[in-house]
Amino acid sequence: MGQIFAGQPATLAPPTSLIQQKFLADRKKLAAIQSDPAVDNLRAPSPQPLRSEAPFAPLIITLNPKVEMSSMPSWGKTVTPPLIDQASSCIEITIPPLADQSEIENFALTVNFNDMGDGGPLIEKKNHQEKAPTLLCSGLGINGPAIGLNSRTIAIPADLALDGGKILVRHVGRFNQLHSIILRPGRTAMVAVFNANNLPAILDGANIIDEELANGTPLMTKKGDITHHAITRAELSAPIEQLNNTLEFAFEIAHRPDATLFRTEIQGIDLDAHIEVALNGTTIGPLNIAPFQLDAANLVSSTRDSTSKVSLQLAGWRSGYVYIPSYLWKKKTDDTSGQTPEVTTDSKNHLILILKEGPQSSGSTIHFKNTYLELLHKNKDINS
Repeated sequence: MGQIFAGQPATLAPPTSLIQQKFLADRKKLAAIQSDPAVDNLRAPSPQPLRSEAPFAPLIITLNPKVEMSSMPSWGKTVTPPLIDQASSCIEITIPPLADQSEIENFALTVNFNDMGDGGPLIEKKNHQEKAPTLLCSGLGINGPAIGLNSRTIAIPADLALDGGKILVRHVGRFNQLHSIILRPGRTAMVAVFNANNLPAILDGANIIDEELANGTPLMTKKGDITHHAITRAELSAPIEQLNNTLEFAFEIAHRPDATLFRTEIQGIDLDAHIEVALNGTTIGPLNIAPFQLDAANLVSSTRDSTSKVSLQLAGWRSGYVYIPSYLWKKKTDDTSGQTPEVTTDSKNHLILILKEGPQSSGSTIHFKNTYLELLHKNKDINS
């Protein structure tokens, strides 16, 4: 859509061979660790949680800054407590058979971790009668730039959870990058459809998890411009962009739109900070972030290295948007004035994102991806 003044972005989607190599290498490391007779002596003692009678209560395991565990929910009263094995960089969580549950139809697993661009932790499922686990997700993170605190939620659907078994979260050799793991019971929302294939989302209490995220596949970028009827989605930057205080997009438009939404996905949100949006020197307002619950699984506490003050941060990617008034746009015009290039009026639009940190912000690095404009042209033949 035009020139973008930002650092060279990195591509999110890694080659499949790299994912396979990482998975096999981690399996080899794990096999070597488990064959060591000293492994049993290295296992960290798991906390002994209390019991909770709440039918849809989550199981919360905090690993950093210290190991803690919530009360054992009532749905887990027949299973053994989770095992935290630092030696093999693995957490084992036992889930009950769905046949023993009257309301639960599936589970949603949220992992909060420090994403250093190494692919992130692996998720596996093992039934009681199986010798080897089944791979559910080959890596929750990205292969590329380090983006810091990340979060992914995947579904453990009914067909996998029917007989119960164990959910395994592995991050071999990088166990200290795991922050917390939350396992929540849920139901399938057959009326909440989010894609063209009419695949249902996962309803987890009051939370709806998009099927695109819940199936554990790598997050994709949305490249190119798409027009549907009177609305055009014009790409500004699909790959990852880092916000270093400011991030600018410069581009020309042929026709002034009737209405415009600036949309993006943002990662590293600190609740004590905000992103200010300006167009052509005029401040539009703060970037609006999709609403969330105060008990959301990806809302974590973070502490700055230089202070003991704690701030709240949303881990993982979250959608953001802001409405842009039509009168702020500059449309591209043919140069018939005969002016030299040095004095020609700049016909480009300059959209700038500005980081405004709060007094207790964590100082986390902020990244954007899938950044685009949604333009409404009611009558494309009118050049207004």
